[in-house]
Order: sequence, then C-alpha cells, then structure tokens
Amino acid sequence: MGHLYALRGAFLQQWRDTATPYQVLLVSLGQVPTAVAAAWIARSSVEHGVSLAIAVGATFVVIWNVAVFQTGWSLLGERWAGTLELNLLSRSPLALVMLGKSLAFVAFFGLIGLLSFTAALLVATEIAGIERPASFALSLTLVVLAVVSLQFIFAPLGFLVGAQGGFFNAIRPLGVVLSGFFYPVALLPDWLEWLARLLPTAWAMEALVWSINGKEDIGRIALNWAPAVALVVLVAIVEVVLFVQAERRARVFGGLTEG
Repeated sequence: MGHLYALRGAFLQQWRDTATPYQVLLVSLGQVPTAVAAAWIARSSVEHGVSLAIAVGATFVVIWNVAVFQTGWSLLGERWAGTLELNLLSRSPLALVMLGKSLAFVAFFGLIGLLSFTAALLVATEIAGIERPASFALSLTLVVLAVVSLQFIFAPLGFLVGAQGGFFNAIRPLGVVLSGFFYPVALLPDWLEWLARLLPTAWAMEALVWSINGKEDIGRIALNWAPAVALVVLVAIVEVVLFVQAERRARVFGGLTEG
C-alpha cells in the first residue's frame, strides 16, 4: 500500500510542477501546427478513415515528443536538484517514484494532445466512423501502454548516458516515424519497417488503424496485439535492469555506498 502512496505522491507532485498555463501555451504552439499540416496532407487521400487515424496519431505525437524529453531529464533533474538522495533513502523503489512522475507527463501532455486531435479533425474534410469499435478500444489501450513503456525507458537511460540536449532531438522524430503515428509502418522501406517492428507502438498503431478502416478482420488485428503486449513486457524488463544500474550509479554519486 505504501508503494501506491509513493506512486500517487510522485504523480501529484510532478503534475503540480508541470501543469501550468505556460506549458499549455508552449506545447500547443510547438505541436498543434504539426497535426494541422498532417491533416491537411491527408485531405487528398481516398483511404477510408485516414483523417481520424491522423487525428488520433497526432495526439500521441504530442505525448511522445514532449514526454520523452521531460521523462529523459527527470532522473538527472532529481540529481541536480539534490533530491535524488532522498528518493534513494525512501522505502519505495526509485523506479516507482520515477514512474509516477512519468505518468504525470503522459497524462498532462496527453490532454494537450487533445488540442492536436481537435485541430486535425477541424482541418479534415471527411471524418469516417470506426468500423470495429471494440478492437479500436483495445488497440488504443495498447498504444497508450506502448507509449508509456517506451518513453519511460528514457528516465534511467538518460541518467546512465548523461543525456545532452541533442540526444532527445534525434530520438523524438525517429520515434514518430517508427511508431506509425502518422502513416503505417508498412509504407516504410523494408529495412526501416523491420526496425519499426521492434517497437510495440508500431504493432499497436497498425491494429488501431485497421480497427478504424475495417480493412482487416478481428483475427488479423488480434495477431498484432500479441507482439505489442510481448514487446511492452520486454521493454519493462529492460527498464528494471536499467533502473538497477541507474540506482547503483546514483548511490555512488550520492555517497550512499559503503567504503
């Protein structure tokens, strides 16, 4: 129960620090135009449901572009602020505390992402319905889980590599392309598609698009859910390993090791 309180406390503390009018304005000005441009290009498509797929993808682009950066700096920020040692002395695992902060980023920037979703729909000339609502709901849930798992990995990774500003500038656009937020990864060159298939977001987004346009039956969509779930679990295992290493290094930096 104590761990749940720690998770909740970390979430609320980070939410209070992040959820400001300045952040809403800054992120909106930086991200909404991208959604509008993508939706404008999609107007020329004759594919069923493409406008809705672009609008949903635009929401996740905001979460990815901003939350990856914020989460990637979060553990380093704790060290610079002098609060990392307090977290290490807590009974709750460091990973749990950082997960609470990461979820706050996802939740807040996800709400801002709804502005991109709305803007994209306003630009669209035709908005089709969802052909398979049940599989759409499940696929959407998997996309959220996939995005959360992938962006969270940058908390320990950013700490371990001593991330610089350009580190995330290279990762953010690559993540958008390989995740298929704006267009199916099947349209990528073969070698790049295989790289995309290593990400749970690519499988989940493909299933989500199929649920919208009804091009594939439920059995084919379900075949995408399995690798999406498996890759989310694999990413979680990698995150545990990275956090063990990050905590070990943090204890050395904080002078909390013996000898």
